[in-house]
Amino acid sequence: MKANDILAKAAATVSRSLPSSRRDSLLNEAATAAGEQPRVAEAGTLFVAIAPGDEAQARAIETRFAAAGYASVEPDRTVYDMFAMQAHDRAVDPPGPFQVWMRQADTTQTLSSDDGTPEDLDRLLRELLREAGITWSMSMTAPDAKTRTFMMNTKDQAFDDMAALAAAQPDDIVLARTVIETATRLGRLTEAKQHLMRLRLAFPDEPDCRAAAAAVAIAEERYDAAIAILETVLEARPRDQMARVSLLGACQAAGHTQRAAALLDDLQSHGFVPKRQNPMPGNLLSPPSE
Repeated sequence: MKANDILAKAAATVSRSLPSSRRDSLLNEAATAAGEQPRVAEAGTLFVAIAPGDEAQARAIETRFAAAGYASVEPDRTVYDMFAMQAHDRAVDPPGPFQVWMRQADTTQTLSSDDGTPEDLDRLLRELLREAGITWSMSMTAPDAKTRTFMMNTKDQAFDDMAALAAAQPDDIVLARTVIETATRLGRLTEAKQHLMRLRLAFPDEPDCRAAAAAVAIAEERYDAAIAILETVLEARPRDQMARVSLLGACQAAGHTQRAAALLDDLQSHGFVPKRQNPMPGNLLSPPSE
């Protein structure tokens, strides 16, 4: 066990009466004295996602984060999808809708010995846990202005950037598929069809092209057609989990409950879909409602 971890355990037992900031300072001083240099926060913009369970918790988050110098991020920004994907990848679904807050990272802050969270954020989250019972949070850092701009784009702005990139890289089949699937989720069906037409002309037999065609079929509520297409994708590429997720969504929409249940069990058993949750946070694979 590292010296800093031992000291943290001791502090939790012996120094409960100390203010958190003083305890953290002592821990860092002791770790340095023991020859262990504390890691410091990386430069950039720190984004924090946190899920309130009720209105009282939402007010507590707003009060605490605003006082700590964070700014609230509008829910139509791309960073929300990035956090949703991060939660999805970790198979840790949030308990409900979450908020995102941001501020410039403080590179003087050391990182928590537990999970690499900046100490001041770790302290803030501990206080919210103690005072309001808030337990679900995630963080990520945009290391430069370009990444921050992308994360702060609206979903439509991010899509336009991605579509422009795809146009500049016409041989990137995976990117073209992503553009088409994203366009259907944003309700930009005409553009999805245009991109699909170009992809079909260039790569008619590629599984990614067929998966993109299935995304358009789902957006048009042609669920059985999408199911048939996705089955061929999975025959050619059994490990295409996103195609399997799309197939699950199509089966759910078509009312094929037994097939959908089997697919969900399979995806959950491999850790690809969090327990108690549909394929993606907010059911992002479903066509937008009118």
